[in-house]
Amino acid sequence: MPPTVRQLLQRQSLGVTIVTAEGSIDEPIQWISSTDLLDPTPFLSDDQMLLTTGTQFMVGASSGIFVDYVRRLTANGVRALGFGTEVVRSGTPPYLVAACAGAGLPLVEVPYRTPFIAIIRWAADMLVREASARDDWALKAQQSLSLSALGSGGVHNVLAELARQLECRVVMFDSGGNVTSVHPLGSLGSHQSAELVAEVARLLNSGRRSSVAVRLGERHAVIQTLGSRNAIRGALAVADVDVLDAAAQSVVTAALALVAVSLEQHDAADRSVHIIREQMLHLLVSGHADAADQVMAAVSEPLPSEPVLVVTCDVGSSANSALEASFQRTVQDGEGRVFFARAGDQFVFIVSASDQSRISELVDSVGVRAGVSAPAVYAEFRSGLDQATRALAHALRSGTKGAVHSDRNTEGVLGLLDRGDVARRALARLAPVLREADGRDLLNCGWVWLEHNALWGPASRALGVHRHGLRARVQRLAAILELDLDAFSGRAELWALLAAYHRR
Repeated sequence: MPPTVRQLLQRQSLGVTIVTAEGSIDEPIQWISSTDLLDPTPFLSDDQMLLTTGTQFMVGASSGIFVDYVRRLTANGVRALGFGTEVVRSGTPPYLVAACAGAGLPLVEVPYRTPFIAIIRWAADMLVREASARDDWALKAQQSLSLSALGSGGVHNVLAELARQLECRVVMFDSGGNVTSVHPLGSLGSHQSAELVAEVARLLNSGRRSSVAVRLGERHAVIQTLGSRNAIRGALAVADVDVLDAAAQSVVTAALALVAVSLEQHDAADRSVHIIREQMLHLLVSGHADAADQVMAAVSEPLPSEPVLVVTCDVGSSANSALEASFQRTVQDGEGRVFFARAGDQFVFIVSASDQSRISELVDSVGVRAGVSAPAVYAEFRSGLDQATRALAHALRSGTKGAVHSDRNTEGVLGLLDRGDVARRALARLAPVLREADGRDLLNCGWVWLEHNALWGPASRALGVHRHGLRARVQRLAAILELDLDAFSGRAELWALLAAYHRR
């Protein structure tokens, strides 16, 4: 530890004695200086001890001179004063003793035989040993952090070890300002914790990489954002500490680096899982539910049991990492299986029909509107997804908040295309086309053409074919079905047939 007045008094070879100890003699001293200036404060830093022989005090100086002198020292953070006797005068001036006692400044007497440089060298040696000890501690603490990062706990182990090494509280927040980890466990909950959470929220809302030290009660907290400048991942708070010295700051920096690496690795894994989920959604839409279930089971995320409810949430331009993190956390923390995937501007998730209560929980977690299908088996997933999408469109049109369930009011007339007898009638009507070798391609060309408002240029670019080739295929489709596609009624019938075919 740094030198103190008590340790100086215990150094018998120096012969220093205490004159008045109205203040604490156990406060750490960062340096010892000597000067006989009447006002040395411009040349002093906080937490110093000052040595003087008293030449600045004229013979017969009033008590006010001494009071003002001591007041200047204490106002500038001087920890203690040492008076060298028998150099200018014998003994310590009574006015100086009274002034130090009144200001609560420890005063010691330095005998003539002890040069000031001996006291300064003693303090310097103490500070060097302290710095060396702190460096050794920092190195060992960083090694402990590195070893903890290798365990299965990852980030949480690193934060727990950081809290143990600094004997403080370590709190991690996600990009939305939500607490994701606290060490020691259960240490969050005081009024000061509320102030900490508010300060973290302010820092995250700025959207910039930053670090700030704040005072919470009698202690301090250091808050550092996590992530890059354009992608803030959250924040780490080291709370209930004194001002961190260089050694402690190096340990915090090492922990931040380990956390950053762990988060990047976690992100890479999350991106892989998100890609898998998106591909599994495509498999479900295309009717390959068995293959999707096998893949999700292999990554320990089996699909919910049938019958299921398909839910779509339209996040649009509000989609961001904080929103997705909130949704992901709700999915993981809740009970029961939930399949979750991103599809463009939508979140699509699946829950078992028996677990319907989870829908409100999931929707409320992201604070958006949602559409919910009727119960369906995976063989009817495409139909369920269409129902959820139309229910969502109804919610957006009507301004209805929360989850809107699919029914005849939300489905409208187009919802009749999902009826089994309509789908069978459409399939029978399209049978002559499907018997052609390129029948499915013809149907796809007709569908894309209609989806592009029957415009040849945009549709051909979407399909990657020349517009003359697309025109020939659509005309051939019209000939097989005996439809006049120059008339609105013919185009409407083709669209209804293809819509029913795709929703079957």
